[in-house]
Amino acid sequence: MEFEHQLEDEEVPVAVVGGGIVGPVMAYILGERGIRVHLYESRNKGLNGSLGRAINFSLSNRGIDALVRMGISDEVLKEAAPYYGRCIHLPNSGGKTKVEFYLGNEKKGAIHSINRRLLSELVLKRLEENPNVKIFYQHQLINIEHKNETLHFNVKGGEKGSNNKKSVKAKFIIGCDGFNSSVRKSILGSMSYYQQNILDEVYHELYLPPTQNGESALPYPDMFHIWQLGEVMMVGLPNKGNSFNIILYTPLSHSRNIKTPNDVLDFFRKTFPDVQKKIPQNQLIEDFFRKTPSRLNIMKCYPYHYGNILFYFTQLSGTDPAPSINTHEHSPIRTSVSRNFSQNSI
Repeated sequence: MEFEHQLEDEEVPVAVVGGGIVGPVMAYILGERGIRVHLYESRNKGLNGSLGRAINFSLSNRGIDALVRMGISDEVLKEAAPYYGRCIHLPNSGGKTKVEFYLGNEKKGAIHSINRRLLSELVLKRLEENPNVKIFYQHQLINIEHKNETLHFNVKGGEKGSNNKKSVKAKFIIGCDGFNSSVRKSILGSMSYYQQNILDEVYHELYLPPTQNGESALPYPDMFHIWQLGEVMMVGLPNKGNSFNIILYTPLSHSRNIKTPNDVLDFFRKTFPDVQKKIPQNQLIEDFFRKTPSRLNIMKCYPYHYGNILFYFTQLSGTDPAPSINTHEHSPIRTSVSRNFSQNSI
């Protein structure tokens, strides 16, 4: 494929790679400080009206604090479902449950569950209003040249569907591009320690709709639900409107042995009979086979930056079943970046 090469004349003070959740939050906060930021995201702009059934984000008070700084906390919470504790479905008990509140015996200190794509859209929409930030969609990072502080992108959506190659010079580079980070891959050789373990466990994303009357199919609709039987576990995160996003964890070998629609029904009938009765059979089968199950991974690396040029962030995505931005708002890396920006005028 032919690429048209393009080099930006102006050096970018700060380049943020990744437009999921953490990247836009970081870009917005820096923009509010008067720092010019360019954010690069590989996806298209917008969701075309589809929210899908992606794993929900869970927002605690620390994550909400970040949204307060952006001025969108009220708008986000209107679309979120609060939950105040966990409801444990006891195995082989005929449907008995055990309820545990997060704070004593009261509904206080809620965590909020929200569709991650919707949250991403709301955050990006707000970021577009920041005059110090520019967003570039369809920019897939290829690699970073450390010596001359240059990022190389594959830019999609050119004339007749062609791709262009674009290079950008940046004084600071902040990677917020998830578990399979292209930013991290660009500095692997400079890391003192790196380890990635791909576990023999996978997860499937399922959906539990409300009843025909619009009520929750599960008791305690404002709780985080847990089912566990041996090596297999399910969790349910509430949605607004009394539905639940369900995540099924199972050993890879178990998942591979479920090959037909009847296998799916038999598995749920034997393992989670109370849930199997509440999800329409056709939908359960469709959800199970809708996409390849995701592997669970553990990644460790050090350090989180390359000299004074490259800083590395990652949102909790791809491997975390209930990802959040709660850790970002008070992370030591974020504090380090903020301190560095304070000491260096940009």
